Formats: sequence, structure tokens, C-alpha cells
Amino acid sequence: MGADAAVVDPPSGPVHEWEPLAALVETGQKLWFRAVPVTGRPALRDVVDAIARPWSELGMAPETLLGSRVLPVAEVGTLTPPELAGALRRCTDVAGALTETCNEG
Repeated sequence: MGADAAVVDPPSGPVHEWEPLAALVETGQKLWFRAVPVTGRPALRDVVDAIARPWSELGMAPETLLGSRVLPVAEVGTLTPPELAGALRRCTDVAGALTETCNEG
């Protein structure tokens, strides 16, 4: 049995850098994005747009991102307990916003 998900950093360059990720999704893999900053606190919409916008520009249907996960950018083991709790809340908020965006199409 093989892996059914890949942990990735969202590409920050041109849209074509997302093509390998789209190929994984087309084969049934799920994506786990290391995309949620632990410090800085960008708006939820900015974090979601960093994933959903290039995905859409690539021509992928938004609903193909359903089932994706978001993770903190920092290694979880390096976070203090208060930072970890905040990071997990932030991940939950970003995941909810990403799901809404995917469902809106």
C-alpha cells in the first residue's frame, strides 16, 4: 500500500509550478499544504488565496482541493504549547475558509 497524500509547500512562483501537484491530485492523492504562518497573522483570505488562486489559474476545479489539509509552516515540535494551540486554531480557521472557497467554486 502506498501513500495517499503528499506534504508540500505551496509553490510561490509561476502557476506552472503547481502542475506536479495537480498531477498528484488527478491520480487520487491528497495534498497537505504547509501554508499556515505561526507568526505574522496574515488574513485568512490571503492564506486561502495563496492556494486557491493558482489552482484555479491552472484550470483545476476548486472542488478538487476538497480533502486537502493545511499545516503550520513551522515544525510542530519547535513550537511552545501556546504557539501550538494558536497554530492549530489558525489551521482550523484556514481549513474552514479553504473548504468554503472550494464549495463556492
